[in-house]
Amino acid sequence: MKVTPSKIDALMPFLKKFEGCGFADGTPRTDATIFPDIKFEDTVNRFTRALYQSDWIASDFNWTKWQETAQRYVECRDMVGSADALTIQKLLTTHVRKDRFCEGHLASMIKNGHILGLLRRLQELRLEMNQEVDDEFD
Repeated sequence: MKVTPSKIDALMPFLKKFEGCGFADGTPRTDATIFPDIKFEDTVNRFTRALYQSDWIASDFNWTKWQETAQRYVECRDMVGSADALTIQKLLTTHVRKDRFCEGHLASMIKNGHILGLLRRLQELRLEMNQEVDDEFD
């Protein structure tokens, strides 16, 4: 995966949304009969679409074999602070795909601040890209 500024920029509008006071990631539907069913806020649905549209969800990645590694990033927030773009792509892929099999997983990752941490790290990587371009012209 090649990370470009535009690829990161596609996700940056969600940083402020997820940082916002009172953001609700989703609520259980009261009409769910058999399985838990989460009705996501429109912001989460748009975020998920943006992940697919900007190729953050890797189609050729075996996320099921990577779940233990992903869990370490969830449990140790400091690891996210040094994650590279490929690792962030793997984490985002894992969380979105896992939500299909374990409904509420993505909501949990939003609620516990993990997705916000990933977006903040992407923002840092984006700023580093800007700095590299500036350094080229100095």
